[in-house]
Amino acid sequence: MDTSKTLRKKLAADASAHRIPAAAVLRSLAVLQSGAQWWLSALLLLVFVPSVATAQGDAAAAAKQNSLPSNAHVKPFDGSWDCDHGYRKVDEACVVISVPAKAHLNFSGRSWECGRGYKQYNETCLAVEVPTGGYLNGQGHDWRCSRGFSEVDDSCVAVEVPANAYLVDSFGRGWECNRGYQPVGESCVAIVLPPHAFLVTRGRDWKCERGYKKDDESCVAVQVPAHGYLDASGESWKCDRGFQESDATCVSVAVPEKGHLASSGRDWECDWSYRKDQDRCVALEIPANAHHDYSGNDWKCNAGYQRQGETCVPRDS
Repeated sequence: MDTSKTLRKKLAADASAHRIPAAAVLRSLAVLQSGAQWWLSALLLLVFVPSVATAQGDAAAAAKQNSLPSNAHVKPFDGSWDCDHGYRKVDEACVVISVPAKAHLNFSGRSWECGRGYKQYNETCLAVEVPTGGYLNGQGHDWRCSRGFSEVDDSCVAVEVPANAYLVDSFGRGWECNRGYQPVGESCVAIVLPPHAFLVTRGRDWKCERGYKKDDESCVAVQVPAHGYLDASGESWKCDRGFQESDATCVSVAVPEKGHLASSGRDWECDWSYRKDQDRCVALEIPANAHHDYSGNDWKCNAGYQRQGETCVPRDS
């Protein structure tokens, strides 16, 4: 393909990409061609075509800008329009937002909010009436009672703290009893500790010392029998290893011949290849085609056999 054909195809492609009629470009090329210098004219057109497209794009943007309503702007991404800060869209127009006294536009610029110390009521801002003993909350559009006051209807009433109590920052009565006291009605009464008792962590109740247990309002000693010991709670007892509980005593575990203490230490079990039979251990009789199970105190049939009474018979195919 010769140089002239290549340039002609290039010009036609550029013109199509930028929506410029290719025939018009080629006619311009024919007019500009003269002698051996015609290719210079073609190169000038290659520069001219994109410039025309850019001018056309600018003209389209200007036309869109002219079609915008007052107090609006074109969005940078999708090409649609939106109202400026302080205006809101009504049909195809941008209407100024009416901001009442003691108010200001919010961050979005699409609405308004009352200033600190005021609250919205319909389309106006009314002053927040803070009662004595109260303060504006964090947002500034409502109030809360100060420390030492509690909300009653639309006022703040001083909290009456009884003797042996202190203020707390919580809902409710607004006070708690000191350690060693408990609330009774609207007062704090001293907690009476019986012998062998102590206050719990919060100081609102008591527990018995280790080796004692609660019985109504007193602490009674835990009676630990021989061969026994206090358990982890300190309020009860367990038997030593090799002994088991019987009524309120610990009796020795009677281990038969061919037996041994279980891991709990409170009972016994038979040795390997022996099984329990009431209070003794008897030899385990393993039939043909069987073997010890995992415990060693019973047996199970080999693969391909199933248990039938005290024997192992072939499984049905």
